[in-house]
Formats: sequence, C-alpha cells, structure tokens
Amino acid sequence: MAAWYKYKGSEPFPFFLAFMVMVVIVELVIEELYNKVYGTNLPVMNLYSKLCIYYYLFVFYQFYKNRSWAKYLRFLIPGFVVLTLIWNFKFQDQMKIDYLSYNIGYIILMVLMLKFLYEVIYKRPYYNVFTDPYFYFVFGLLLFYTSAFPLLGFINILITNNPTYDIYVDLLNIGNIFLSLAYLGAVLCSKHQILSTT
Repeated sequence: MAAWYKYKGSEPFPFFLAFMVMVVIVELVIEELYNKVYGTNLPVMNLYSKLCIYYYLFVFYQFYKNRSWAKYLRFLIPGFVVLTLIWNFKFQDQMKIDYLSYNIGYIILMVLMLKFLYEVIYKRPYYNVFTDPYFYFVFGLLLFYTSAFPLLGFINILITNNPTYDIYVDLLNIGNIFLSLAYLGAVLCSKHQILSTT
C-alpha cells in the first residue's frame, strides 16, 4: 500500500517506502535466516530496533526542522545515533537485548510526540487530527511503547534462559500490531502537509 501511495506521489513521511521495505526484509528474511544459522536473532534485532528509532527521530526532526529550537535536535539526534552505534558494536553483549539504547531513544521520541499532541490538540483547537498521518503515527508509537514497556524494560531478566521465552516474544509481537496500525493509518492519511513554524 505504501508503494501505491508513493507511486501516486503521496508519501506520509520522507523515505517512508524505503523504511517499510527495510522493515519487511529484516523481519521476514534477515531475522529468520540469522536465527536459523546462529540460533538467535538478538544481534539483528538490536541493530534493527535502533534503525527504527533513528527513522522515527528523523521523521519528527523533519516535522520540527523549521522551529527555532530544532537546532538542538540537529546535535541531539546525530549524537544519539553515534553513541548508540558505538555502544552496540563495542560494549553491548549481543546475546542480550539492548533495551538501554531503545528506551533512551523512546524517551527523546516521547518528548517530540507529546509536543506534537499538545500542539494539535491545544494550540489548534479546530484542526482535524484524523486527516494527519503524524497523528496515527504518534498514536501507534505511543500505544506500542506503553504496551511493550514492561517487556522492553525488563526483557533481559524475563527472557534470558527462561522457558517462557516464546510467550514474552509473542506478547512483544502483539505490541507490533500497534506499530503496523500506525504505519497503515499514516499511509491511508498521507497528504502533503504544510508544517507549522510556530
């Protein structure tokens, strides 16, 4: 569906189709192949989750880039990317999930998402949020993170050598439904949006 809308000239966010192609390839091909060869997919998932957070931060940077305070994001986001990649390849135990980088990225993202909601709900009282792809994106990301936070916060304690590993992974995959719905809502509502500079 994202490809169709891209073909028609309407993409909800910059590079959204490329991001969706990456999501499908990683989740359906690379993750499965890596798991069959090495018996775990944690190294792939650690890097993949970071790539997703980087993309989400990029999307919100594009939304806020005309704001006076966006200059801080120009340093914060690349700094976060560099530090988390160094952490991933130099210090992170690849047999454990890197929840630290993921949660720090989501904290930064949460501030940007809540600012968006504040602006569209309180500062634009007659704005129709249901036609805005960012609204669906924010709503899906918030639902995913809040539903998966207990797992994301304590996943290494819950999953490491635990016979209920499959149950926790299934619960996390249920949270992915919210992400998929966010992507779908964003695509269905894609339009050329004039970004506010206030």
